[in-house]
Amino acid sequence: MEHLKPWFQIALPVVISINIFFLSFIALIAFAESSLTLEYQRIISVSINTITLGLFTSFLSILFGTFFAVLTTYYDFPLKKIISVALVLPIAFPLYVYAFIFVGGLEYSGGIATWVRSFDIEIGSPRNILSGAIIFSLCVYPYIYLFTKSRLSNISFSIFLASKSLGNSNVKTIFKVILPLVKPAIIAGAILAFFEVIADFGGVTVLQIQTLTTEIYSTWYGLQDFIGGARLSIVLFVIAMVVLIIEKVLQNQKSLSLNSADKIIPINSKYAIFQTILSIVFLLIALVGPLVQLLAWIDISNFLSSLGTAYLVNSLVLGVICALIILFVGLLISMGYKLAASSLLVYQFSLIGYAVPGTVIAVGLMLVVDSFFGVSITLFGVTGLIVCLVIRFLPIGYRYFSTALDQIPKNNTHVLALHNLKPWSAFKSGYLGFLKKPFVFGFLFITIECMKEQPATILLRPSGFETLSTQVYNFTTEGQWELAANPSLVLVIISTLLAIILVTESKQNK
Repeated sequence: MEHLKPWFQIALPVVISINIFFLSFIALIAFAESSLTLEYQRIISVSINTITLGLFTSFLSILFGTFFAVLTTYYDFPLKKIISVALVLPIAFPLYVYAFIFVGGLEYSGGIATWVRSFDIEIGSPRNILSGAIIFSLCVYPYIYLFTKSRLSNISFSIFLASKSLGNSNVKTIFKVILPLVKPAIIAGAILAFFEVIADFGGVTVLQIQTLTTEIYSTWYGLQDFIGGARLSIVLFVIAMVVLIIEKVLQNQKSLSLNSADKIIPINSKYAIFQTILSIVFLLIALVGPLVQLLAWIDISNFLSSLGTAYLVNSLVLGVICALIILFVGLLISMGYKLAASSLLVYQFSLIGYAVPGTVIAVGLMLVVDSFFGVSITLFGVTGLIVCLVIRFLPIGYRYFSTALDQIPKNNTHVLALHNLKPWSAFKSGYLGFLKKPFVFGFLFITIECMKEQPATILLRPSGFETLSTQVYNFTTEGQWELAANPSLVLVIISTLLAIILVTESKQNK
């Protein structure tokens, strides 16, 4: 297909550049000399903390997400439609916002802890791995919920009915027949939840959990041991890659594809009222409670003045610029990839950014630029941060476009090839119409993801450049929950609007 060659030719240098960056980073670490200030026992300890926190969070997220996905798909109960949408909304909270809300509410002087003590009940400190896993799982379970619910809706309902006809109960059918079919969705959601947790910096800082991200920051800036900090980031990189490989192995196992238009008939359970109550109680903990606590800290009278208009503008401009670049590059790669062999390793390696914590990419950029050019990357202003965010979220832009391109009938591309159209003419007539909606949703999603990104922004922002996410970090490290609530609320509102749009759109497409 001649009309795809220019896309491939333009995309390839970009892809190679990203590969060179990752390989250079690894090579520099492998051969650099360092007075590593951290003991190996300490490295092992923080690595175990990171993995344990990620695994506990993923496990709890699987329980919450899968349960409510099954409940809202197969059962009928009062307020089901409202609850189905509300269960998605905790994902609007960045982990670091969620963490300080719960810590601020549950610490000894917090509102929740004070109220509970009125009943002569003492709440222990939430600053530990188990509590952190519970708090984080209440924020990231929507990944499993959304993926699993989408998969359930595409499984032929006749499978469910066939199992029932054999005398199996509803519960047995769900556990023995349905859940094995949605295992790929559960795994995909759990992996995303795991990556979110191990990439977090602000949340674990508030919870005082020593993980690789906090250790990288303290080693790099506190101890001024740059090679040591970089090597710690490689440990985090290796963990992410191992998990990614495990996911590939698990997802490559045979799974049954059962797409069908069979209408799911909700089960009328005698426990319908209990299901509603259970869902409401869960949402009170995961959504309503955190939102109420956040609003309680807000001083409406001076909200705008205390928020800092410049921080909001910086966040929006940064998010928009990065989103546009990511979508452009993502389009190049997705179009070029259609011509490349599906096993082309150079392409696959360039799209691992979302699995790599922002901390790792930021440290890698600082080390590579300093080693090759002898200057700090922050001297280039916000350019370094933009490059980092582009690498970090490029896979999202690619996925949006590649998914849309996969839906184009093969006959369309064959017709374009037969007419021997020029690349731009072929793109306008054969591809553009399929890419408009992915562009809009990709733009919204990536903009917000870039606005929320905290560890990379903290590490790479030039002097005097603050965003909503860095403002939250500055206030939470000082325990100033009320001040941190202002930028947090803005991030939550913007993310909530996006979540509602995406849920509404997904329902319309069914």
